[in-house]
Amino acid sequence: MSTDTSACEVSAVIVNWNSYELVIDCVMALRARTPKVRCEVIVVDNSQDEAGRRLWRTALGSGLEWIFNSANVGFAAACNQGLRRARCRYLLLLNPDAIVHEATVDAMAELLDLHADVAAVGGQLLNADGTPQPSAYRLYPGLLRAFLDLTGLRYAWLFIARSRGATAEREPHALRPSAWLKGACLMIRREAYEAVGPLDEGFFLFGEDVDWCFRARQAGWQVALAPDCLVTHIGERSLMMNRQAAISAYYRSYLRFILKHQGAGPLGLRAGAARLLLKLGAATRLAALAASSLVRPGRRSDANAYWRYLTAR
Repeated sequence: MSTDTSACEVSAVIVNWNSYELVIDCVMALRARTPKVRCEVIVVDNSQDEAGRRLWRTALGSGLEWIFNSANVGFAAACNQGLRRARCRYLLLLNPDAIVHEATVDAMAELLDLHADVAAVGGQLLNADGTPQPSAYRLYPGLLRAFLDLTGLRYAWLFIARSRGATAEREPHALRPSAWLKGACLMIRREAYEAVGPLDEGFFLFGEDVDWCFRARQAGWQVALAPDCLVTHIGERSLMMNRQAAISAYYRSYLRFILKHQGAGPLGLRAGAARLLLKLGAATRLAALAASSLVRPGRRSDANAYWRYLTAR
């Protein structure tokens, strides 16, 4: 990866919150596995750990741009800080716990070159054992999806969708149009970013990716998954330090998306139904975690976090 930004092609923005070592691994993989495109790397630190920042400077050296916040301004706001500094034609949002595979960033940039109507492409996320993670979605947050989550019918929906995808023939390096993409590794065309606007900072944590993709599609753009662009995603490592706060943020963002794009409904009925479905969904998740913790004690902490969320005032 060339760090010459005089004619750079990709600006990578990485937001940190208490994941200093993961950022080092993320940046080193990006450098080592991006042989073609010229990149700049912008790291935004929402933590305030001077020891961690010294570790970065020692391990990563020069060639990066740092933004050190004095407080945690939220994920979307920190992303926007980095995006405002970005100078390249493609903008890559990359989680610190995401490790790109060989030439993934090169291929994502090439796909945007080839598909002028696509605002953003997302990488196919993988677990540490190589199994795929959900990376693109066909349903937006809403009453239907909340109902499917609550009843477990969403798994049947996903099974049918994946079965259709598995049986359909796909050309190498083809894109898979989607409703929205997970933002752990999301490359955005600058033209689309400037037309759609920045991430909505009202989503403090979670929801900023689905909201941006929704607005892009409303503006006439497409968003698509790149199934051959692989990224190992450890997944929410820093959030495990305050699981209850992460759960609360998830449900707040879910509800905020519904209210923002679908409205509260007549007499607030949609808002009330959404709140009820989300609370019932969290209660169902608590019950499942509590039951599984009988044989897998490691699940007990997650169950406790859901209990604290449901009983908090």
